[in-house]
Amino acid sequence: MNSFIDHYHELFIHEDQSIRKALVQMDITGRGVLFVTSDDNTFVGTLSDGDLRRTIISKKKIDLVSVLEVCNTHPIVMKQNSDINAKIKSANTKGVKFLPVLNNNNKIVNVIDLNAEKSQVFERFPIFIMAGGFGTRLRPLTENCPKPMLKIGEKPHLENLLNNFRNQGFKKIYISVHYLSEVIKNYFGDGRAWGLDITYVEENTPLNTAGAISLLEESSSEPMIVMNGDILTDLDFSKPLVEHLIRGSSLTLTVCQHTYQVPFGVVTEKDNIVTGITEKPISKFNINAGIYVISRSSRDQLIKNENISMPELIKRLMDNNMKVTTYLLDSIWIDIGHLDDLKKANEILTNNDTP
Repeated sequence: MNSFIDHYHELFIHEDQSIRKALVQMDITGRGVLFVTSDDNTFVGTLSDGDLRRTIISKKKIDLVSVLEVCNTHPIVMKQNSDINAKIKSANTKGVKFLPVLNNNNKIVNVIDLNAEKSQVFERFPIFIMAGGFGTRLRPLTENCPKPMLKIGEKPHLENLLNNFRNQGFKKIYISVHYLSEVIKNYFGDGRAWGLDITYVEENTPLNTAGAISLLEESSSEPMIVMNGDILTDLDFSKPLVEHLIRGSSLTLTVCQHTYQVPFGVVTEKDNIVTGITEKPISKFNINAGIYVISRSSRDQLIKNENISMPELIKRLMDNNMKVTTYLLDSIWIDIGHLDDLKKANEILTNNDTP
């Protein structure tokens, strides 16, 4: 599992610096790699501990040799908006430990640590689960049980979801509650029994799909994963999170591809003249999957205690010229809104042991 390195600027070294300076800096940073830059911080290459050892073995005078003379000027790098999974696979194959992410001006905007353990990587990224809905469409099952607590398999759906987050290395969980909130709070408590840190966000009145976030008392500057509590998925949540960070997005909206086939022949015409006919055409649409990555700058756009939907928040961000991007899911996804969805979710969990 991969991590973004905090304070990666400490790994920059100017191309004119000596090997001795590089040895000292590499010892201080402890990463085994430095990123060589020019006067305007343009990326030049990488300098590894192996490069330094070879220079010393060659008996060159380390005070007189610049890092530019010995660095790798053609390392594996990643460009913003490129295929992250393919690039990471290539880097891992060649034993690369740290992958610099470059913008269009060849300046480093982030560094991915390809060796970081999952349990250490994602603890700092908070999760916000919206679990305050009434579950009206699932009555009578939700008359005495909030929808996220309906069992999928042997456990309440929310427990499956929380276990999934924990297994992926996330720890800090916020859960917005309203309808039958005590059922959820009494079951999970503070989350320690699940290896989690759970805080409840109480909606005194329903605040729609984004308003509950405005009640959050948190100081984290990190992006937050926000999702509806009635979604079954086996998504690797690191994927949209990493894409969000690389793209520098304000909000990332996950989408699923939905296919619809018109059950009739579709006729096109102009001025009553038929120009074509297509038998039962298929159309594809990207639909909102109810899972988001939201930066702190976007959360700051919310007014405390306001009733606002997620589409309204997204429109507000776009009106303010903030960057909203999408991530296409390639995983199991079910919105448990009706009895048929609940049945299908149980079948999938039983057959796939997911999540």
